Amino acid sequence: MACGDFSGNVNLFSTQSNLSVEPLAKTFIMESIRTLVFDSKNESIIVGTMTGRLIRWWIQDVMNEPRPIATFTNSVLNVRYNYHHDGNRYLIAGLSNGMFAIFKEVELEHNMHYILGHYGHMPSTQPVNLDFGSLTHYAEIWSAVWGATSNNFFVTASEDQTCCVWDITHKNPNLIQKLTGHTKAVTSVDWRVFLKKEDLRELI
Repeated sequence: MACGDFSGNVNLFSTQSNLSVEPLAKTFIMESIRTLVFDSKNESIIVGTMTGRLIRWWIQDVMNEPRPIATFTNSVLNVRYNYHHDGNRYLIAGLSNGMFAIFKEVELEHNMHYILGHYGHMPSTQPVNLDFGSLTHYAEIWSAVWGATSNNFFVTASEDQTCCVWDITHKNPNLIQKLTGHTKAVTSVDWRVFLKKEDLRELI
């Protein structure tokens, strides 16, 4: 189990013993941590910070210092890994300005390459509305998840009260559906397939 906090601590714990409460390993990043995720091989942890940095900590050698992946001008609010059917691994990061960024794993280099960035949810140009978001007019992406039906799809959930379903089959993000109905910020999203006789086969 990995846990990160606003002081910049990242701790690794084991749940095998009810008696142990001390971390098995830990590192310090010197930035407030907003989100983290294990990679698809459980070899490293990707950390997103409030100051806009993506950082990687290789836990196979916990003595190594965390390495920067990218730096943005806005907070990294959400990160998710995906193993694609083309054999590659991808990471999506949702930012506080409404953009998402996608990275591709390059195993031989033990690195991630930036593929694209896109405004998934546009900032509002309307007068300040306290219902819109904590930044009053930015459309923060609070959550994102890869598709359950295709690895080319993912969905983003935003402060602008919508979820957007994206297709990146041809690399350039294509908005295929905007889901409405929320009256406040959409802070979390998941995507599963339900195999039932009813017409409702997919839930987002």
